[in-house]
Amino acid sequence: MATPNTTFVSGAILTATQQNNLAWGQLGTGLKSTDQVFTTRADLAGLSVSFTAVVNRVYQVTFVSNLFCAAGSDVTLYLTDGTTDFHESLGSILATSPYQTRAFTVSISGLTAGTKTIKMAGASGSSCTMYGTTIRASIGAKMTVIDIGAA
Repeated sequence: MATPNTTFVSGAILTATQQNNLAWGQLGTGLKSTDQVFTTRADLAGLSVSFTAVVNRVYQVTFVSNLFCAAGSDVTLYLTDGTTDFHESLGSILATSPYQTRAFTVSISGLTAGTKTIKMAGASGSSCTMYGTTIRASIGAKMTVIDIGAA
């Protein structure tokens, strides 16, 4: 396999192997359209992306959300496929007004070939609201999955 950081020179030919090492781009976006209240661990509706995984590829998942919870609440957000948690983001809510932003970017590799659904789940020791786009489009939670290249 050609390395992804191959230096190209004038007159060089781009091979199929080198082309396959490049990023394939965005695979899908999940957008939370309605607000959702959660306490115990629950899937966050609308925040999932299904795609066909290819062996030896790296996928990047970017997630951003706005939460409203009681001050001092512990909140955990999970990036999962329902079986494996790829990332866990734990934090305390420092204030209640107007909302707290949570965001992260995670790279996932080692997936087996086939259809995969990556989704977000949330849990809190007290009642939390994950905002959707119903309040204001700019604060609705969103996740995006991108193929960033060969592993």
